[in-house]
Amino acid sequence: MPQRAEVRSSWPRNDGATCAELEHVTQPPVFVGPPPLRPLEPRVHQPLHVVHLILSLLTFGFWLVIWGMAAMNASAANAQERERYEAEKEQYARDYDAWQFRYHQAYGGPPPPSPA
Repeated sequence: MPQRAEVRSSWPRNDGATCAELEHVTQPPVFVGPPPLRPLEPRVHQPLHVVHLILSLLTFGFWLVIWGMAAMNASAANAQERERYEAEKEQYARDYDAWQFRYHQAYGGPPPPSPA
């Protein structure tokens, strides 16, 4: 049987040291993404008081019942909007803190300031 000639190449051997040196090249780039969006401020619901006053005068006070119901409905809607806003604001704070942590891990520096 003929002996195989040992082939030598100019490429370095693939031992652990070479792979460790190239690890930063083989890692996929990290993209953190934009920060989360701030929640929208709650919209204030109000009945049109001038219109209800005029209708109350024209109907000799019978419209006061409807005006009162409209005012209570607007108050309940405002309370619901405030609760929604507070819950979204707390979720935004948690999401923004998590985004800052991911940004710091990926890029090593502090993230840009939060938009005002």
